[in-house]
Amino acid sequence: MKIKAVCEATGLTDRTVRYYIEEALVSPEHTDNYWGRRNYDFSEEDVQRLKDIAVLRKFGASVSEIREMIHSSGNLYPMAQELRARKCAAIDEERKLVDALDRLDHLRFYTFPRLADALSEPVEEAPMPSGDEKRSIWSTVWDVIKKVVTFVLVGIPVVWAVFVFWIQSHSNYYPVFRLGGVLLTLLFLSPSIAYIIISRTGLAGKVPLKWKRRILVVLVLSTIGWIVAPFGIISHSETTDIRNYGDFDPSCSVNGDDLFRELFPHAPNVNAVVKQSDGSYETVRLDTRYLYRHFDFIDPAYDVYAEWPLEEEAFQAEIDRVRELFQRKATVEDGERPCWNYVTVEKGDYDCHILAYHDDPIFEGPDGSAAGSDHYRYYIFAYEEARHRVRYLCCYSMQYCDGDPGPYYLELEW
Repeated sequence: MKIKAVCEATGLTDRTVRYYIEEALVSPEHTDNYWGRRNYDFSEEDVQRLKDIAVLRKFGASVSEIREMIHSSGNLYPMAQELRARKCAAIDEERKLVDALDRLDHLRFYTFPRLADALSEPVEEAPMPSGDEKRSIWSTVWDVIKKVVTFVLVGIPVVWAVFVFWIQSHSNYYPVFRLGGVLLTLLFLSPSIAYIIISRTGLAGKVPLKWKRRILVVLVLSTIGWIVAPFGIISHSETTDIRNYGDFDPSCSVNGDDLFRELFPHAPNVNAVVKQSDGSYETVRLDTRYLYRHFDFIDPAYDVYAEWPLEEEAFQAEIDRVRELFQRKATVEDGERPCWNYVTVEKGDYDCHILAYHDDPIFEGPDGSAAGSDHYRYYIFAYEEARHRVRYLCCYSMQYCDGDPGPYYLELEW
């Protein structure tokens, strides 16, 4: 039976029932929720105990006296006689108060001070009434401390994980989830999740005290883990859908890259109007390819790649445009040396025009990697004469190490 139903059955208030529980007059089964508040489940014996307590309280028995009666196995008649003696004394005191009220002159006009003065003499020694719901300041402070600690160890980890996930999801347009990051986050959150489940399913009362202490220790030790682990849920942002062309994550620095904007066309060449054998024209979908990939953890990195065919006249015009752009950029100097190294190489069927930042290696390193460079920045324009296909690549990172993603052009079959 829940505490609301108990209050209706016994006539006691919620706070009075909880006061009797705190004073160990009754001990119902309970569970602790994640806000630190206890939910009680009263048995029929508990309800009857509360009714018995209410009867004795009406006769003036104190909480300590009722506790003594509950745990006593002897005859309680002497204690009942003590209650009688106190009631008789109380009746005498009450009679004095009634007599004082009887002595008031019904013809006299009483103001508040005059009424209090006329009634003050017989009640100087009378005690002030007290209720069962009075709680000490320390009990209130302790309840607040327990709720704050519970929220710090249980509420904040869950809220933090959700917050970090929300931030990452909204800073990456095309999030790719890392299973390891998800599992690691769940591992560090598992003590908090277990605490919530135990509290909500009524298992808290069945968990031994030593295990409760162990769970508390694990909750404290997992603090560092749940602060860091949620950041590993999303590994990077990646899309190969050309409909997302030019739509980059807000945090990606390619948004402010002027050379990238000059190299890549403003819109992809995805459709062509083709004349049919019957003389009609039809819009066809071209064979296009696209990749946008963004890493942003400690060292940011991004790769942007696009490829499509062009008509012969547009194909030659695009080659001339990019060649002029790269030659112009290669003349820009930083101190006594050029900012960019402009080279042309052949890779497979493609002629490649490459702008490399300073002296970064180009198609070098073991297994074709760019190992040995502490950073790299490449702008590549490649074209295949036979099929009139053009490729645009932009690769950037602050550092390349073994095992980290390298420049995207190393993954292509030229």
